Amino acid sequence: MNVAFLIIDVQKKYVELPDFKETYKAAIEYINYVSAIFREASQPVIHIRHVETNENLDDENFQVDKAIVQKDGDIYLNKHYGNGFWKTDLQKILEDKNVDYVICSGLSATHCVLATYNGAIERGFNVSMLQNGLVGRGWEEVNTVQKNFNIIGYNGIRYILNLTKK
Repeated sequence: MNVAFLIIDVQKKYVELPDFKETYKAAIEYINYVSAIFREASQPVIHIRHVETNENLDDENFQVDKAIVQKDGDIYLNKHYGNGFWKTDLQKILEDKNVDYVICSGLSATHCVLATYNGAIERGFNVSMLQNGLVGRGWEEVNTVQKNFNIIGYNGIRYILNLTKK
C-alpha cells in the first residue's frame, strides 16, 4: 500500500484571512507532524495550491505559507477548481506512485478539502481527512466535517505507513 498526503490550499493569501486564523493556528502542528511521518516513510507529500485567473504565480501570497514545513522531494500542483483532481495531473501523479490511499488536509474543510476528498472517492482511491489538520471558518465548520467524514489521526497514519515498509 502506498499513501499520499495532500496539503490543500495552505497559501499565505488564505491563512491570513481573519475567518481562518484560529483553526489554521491549531492545524499547523498536525500538518507538519504528519508530513514529517510521510517523508520518513518515503511516501509523497503533495502541496496543492489554488490559482485564480491571471494570478501571478511568483507572488508571495500564492506560495505555501511559511509555517508549513516544505522539503526537497515534496510535490507541488496547481489547481483552478475546488477539487484537486479536476483538470489537474493529480490522479496521474498518484497512479505513477502506485498510491491507493490519500489523506487530505488543509483549507477549507467544507470547500476544497471536501471537494478533493470526494474527487478521490470518485476516482477509486481510499481516502481520509487528517484529524485536527483541517482549516475552516471556525470550529463548527471543522467539527462538522470531522464528525461526518472519514478521518484518521497520526497514530493510525504511523501504523499504516509502517505497513508500507514491509
